[in-house]
Amino acid sequence: MEKRILGKTGIEVSVFGFGSYRVDSRVRPQAEALRKALLSGINFIDTSTNYSDGNSEILIGEVIKEIEVSTSLRRSNFIIASKAGYIQGKNLESVKRHEAQGLVYPEVTDCSPDLRHCIHPSFLKDQITESIKRMDCGYLDLFLIHNPEYFLMYSHERDLTKLRKEYYSRLRAAFEHLEEESKAGRIRYYGISSNTFGQQSFHRHFTSLEEILKISPNGKFDKGISVIQLPLNLKEKDSLTLVNQAENGKSAIKLAHKAGLGVIINRPLNAIVNNRIERLGDFDMQGSFNLKDLQASYRKVEVLAETVIHEMKRQMRLGYEKIQDMKDSFGIARFLMKNFDDLDNPVSLTDLLEFYVNPRIRMIKSIVIENESTPGIVVEVAQNFLMEVKNFTMILQTIVIAKYNMNNMKLHGILNNYLPQELKGHTLARKSLIMTASLPCISSVLVGMRTQKYVEDVIEASKNLLTSEQEAFWFMER
Repeated sequence: MEKRILGKTGIEVSVFGFGSYRVDSRVRPQAEALRKALLSGINFIDTSTNYSDGNSEILIGEVIKEIEVSTSLRRSNFIIASKAGYIQGKNLESVKRHEAQGLVYPEVTDCSPDLRHCIHPSFLKDQITESIKRMDCGYLDLFLIHNPEYFLMYSHERDLTKLRKEYYSRLRAAFEHLEEESKAGRIRYYGISSNTFGQQSFHRHFTSLEEILKISPNGKFDKGISVIQLPLNLKEKDSLTLVNQAENGKSAIKLAHKAGLGVIINRPLNAIVNNRIERLGDFDMQGSFNLKDLQASYRKVEVLAETVIHEMKRQMRLGYEKIQDMKDSFGIARFLMKNFDDLDNPVSLTDLLEFYVNPRIRMIKSIVIENESTPGIVVEVAQNFLMEVKNFTMILQTIVIAKYNMNNMKLHGILNNYLPQELKGHTLARKSLIMTASLPCISSVLVGMRTQKYVEDVIEASKNLLTSEQEAFWFMER
C-alpha cells in the first residue's frame, strides 16, 4: 500500500490507517481483521484510551504480539497512535476511586454524570502509562490530545475572550508536558484530534489551528505539535474548504499542510449532517418490499399484540402498572409506524432497533415467554407476535435502505463527473475513500475495518487512487 510522509515527523504511514474506534479484544473477528490489515501493508493504527473501555488498545497489543511470533514483522514496523482526554467507563471508575483517596486531577470538565474530560498534564501522564501498558508496545509513535474542545462545550464561562484564553493556556501546558514525554521516549510525536478545526471562527467551540501553532513549543530542542486529526468526508468539507484561519487566509487542512503538519482524516464514511450520522455507502437489501407489504405486516403485529394483552389480563392477573409496561413493549410496530416519515437513514434505524426495539423484545421474552408460570396460550401468541415483529422490521429496513440507496444516486452522479470510467461502477464507500485519500495534502485516512471484508474493500480502494488534481470536486460541489 502507498506510504506517505506524516508531515515533519518524517514517519511513513499507509495512505489508509486502521481506525480502532469500535474494535474490542473480546471480539475475535475484529482481531483477525486487524491482523489481515497489518499483513496487507497497512502500517498505521489509531486508537484511544477510551475506545471500547480500553479493550481497543488491548486488542492492538495482542495482535501485534501474535504477528511478531508468526512473521518477521516487529513492533517497529507499525505506527501506533493513541489519544486521551475522555474520562468515562472504567476510566471514570478509577478516577472516582482516586478522588475518594484525596487524589484529584486538576482542571476536570464535567460533561454529564457519566462523562468528564481532562487534558491536564497529570492526567495525560497517567493515560500514556496505561495506554503503553495495555498495548505492551514500549512507546507510542503518536499521542494526540483527544477533542479538547469539550472544555469549550461544557464550560460555564460566558465571556468568550476569557474562555479562549483559558482554553489555549491549558493546551500550552499539555504541549509542554508532551515535550517532556517525547524527551523521555514514551512518545515520539504529539498533536491534537479535534472535531472543531473546521468550524466558523466565531463559533464558541472553534479550535484555531493558528492559535495552536502560536503556543506550540518552539525551543531549540522542542519538536512542537506535529500532527492534527480531524473529520473530512464528501458531505463535511469545511476542514478543507472553509477559510477560517484569518491571518493566513486558509482552511485548517491547508494551513496544517503549509506548516508541515501531518494531516490524519477520520470519519471518511460517516458524515454528521443536521446532528445525524449519514453513512456514505450503499446498503445491501434482503428483498423487495413496498409500503403495502409493511402495512399488511403492521396489521398482523397489532392484532397479535391485542390478543396477547387480552390473554394476559384474563389469565395472568397482572397489576395495572405491569399491564401498562407490557402495552408499551407490545407497541413496537405502532411506534415505528408513527415515526416512519423520519426513518430515512439505515444507520439511525439500526440505532433505533438496538436501543428501543430490542430492549422491549428482551422484556417480552423474559416476563412472558421464558416465565414458567405463563399459560401456554399466552406464550404461543407472544412467540407469534415476535416472529411477525421480526418480519415487520425486516420489511421496514428494506424500504428505508431502498430509499437511502436511491438518494445516493445523486451523489454517485456527481462523483462520476470527477472519476475515470473504470471507477464509475464502484460502491459509494469506495468512491468516497478514493476521493478523500487522493487529496495530496492528506497524510492518512482512518477507516473502521472491523471485518476482513472491510479490509479487502480498503485495499482495493488503495489501488485506485487518482493522480490528477482532485480538489475541483471538494471546492466546486458545495
